[in-house]
Amino acid sequence: MSEGPAGLPRAHGAPVLQARIRQAPEDFIVDEIDAFESSGAGEHLLLTVEKRALNTAFVARRIAQWAGVAEAAVGYAGIKDRHALTRQRFTVQLPGREPPPLELLAFEDADTGEALRVLHAVRHARKLPRGALAGNRFALVLREVAGERAAIDARLQALRDRGVPNAFGGQRFGRGGGNTGKALAMFSVHLWAEFTLMQLIVGGVFERHPNLKWVPTEAGWDGPMKCAGMLDFTLGASRGADNRTMGMFGDETTNSLTKLPSEYVKQNLWYGVSVGLGPDQVKMAKELVGVDRIMWGSDYPHEEGSSPQSKIAIRWAFNDVSVDDTRQMLAGNAAEIYKIDLDALVPIAKEIGPLVSEVHRPITAGDADFDGKIYTADFIPRPFPGGSLLMRGREADAKF
Repeated sequence: MSEGPAGLPRAHGAPVLQARIRQAPEDFIVDEIDAFESSGAGEHLLLTVEKRALNTAFVARRIAQWAGVAEAAVGYAGIKDRHALTRQRFTVQLPGREPPPLELLAFEDADTGEALRVLHAVRHARKLPRGALAGNRFALVLREVAGERAAIDARLQALRDRGVPNAFGGQRFGRGGGNTGKALAMFSVHLWAEFTLMQLIVGGVFERHPNLKWVPTEAGWDGPMKCAGMLDFTLGASRGADNRTMGMFGDETTNSLTKLPSEYVKQNLWYGVSVGLGPDQVKMAKELVGVDRIMWGSDYPHEEGSSPQSKIAIRWAFNDVSVDDTRQMLAGNAAEIYKIDLDALVPIAKEIGPLVSEVHRPITAGDADFDGKIYTADFIPRPFPGGSLLMRGREADAKF
């Protein structure tokens, strides 16, 4: 066993044991601890599998190929190690049809040691989401152990009593350290639109093109307002003759701007809004950016969007908004910005709605469109699962 990277602090002194670990997949066994029982019915198949020398993503792809569906139709609660023998659950969406024979999913390769077995299969109502497990149980085999038994027992007791520092190895940061970049992208994605907005304002684009219409979509409506507020202060300070530090950020272009950044935002921005738009957000957006700047969207076909339950999503967000304001945010603003002929869409609107009577009434218990549950997986709690029902490998069960 390696003594680990030099320089790491040791909580209990020098090692008292040396051994070899993970010489074979069976030396590291991981069992997923289930967080719930299967429902026994539904359009998903819940599979419990045992995999050897395989990563979770490979198994998910194999399940999708076996079932003849897109990978997005396969769910799993967590990622398990490749260099191990692991047992975990997967779901695959198979609406209205039986699964292929399970023996076609299993395989064993004597040359590589890779193997996959199906331990159990049962119908289930929902896709298995990430994190839907109670935990993992680990068994680690140590080989060629060297050390005094009394010293080892004493060290184990010290670990139980006082714990041990948790030093993360390179594996936790992904292949080539790529997990760090993914994390930065995940938590900074909203900044992409704001960086672009800063360039448009500071570069004088909105000054030179006052009729330019710029539409950030799925970037929030409050982010640009906060960004503009910060620029109001920064550009104002950069013009101060007594502030040499802030003055470094100014130039001929910024000094020639005739409006505040927040005024350019009010002049040139419209907002494509879908993810996380609930009744409270609609009210705040109306007050801060105006009814004439908001364009609702379903975010089809993303799972965090509202399809195929857009009618209840619209009803949830707009039921107590006036009919005129609702029309403007659902269709009128987009038609004006993108030059859409609303009259040409009337036949389609008559077919799929939504009707005023379908939108302007509150959601109550017992409604046909409401199952009584609040779903919390996607950004904000909402009374519909929305796109988590819509897998990319199947046709939407509603046109809207």
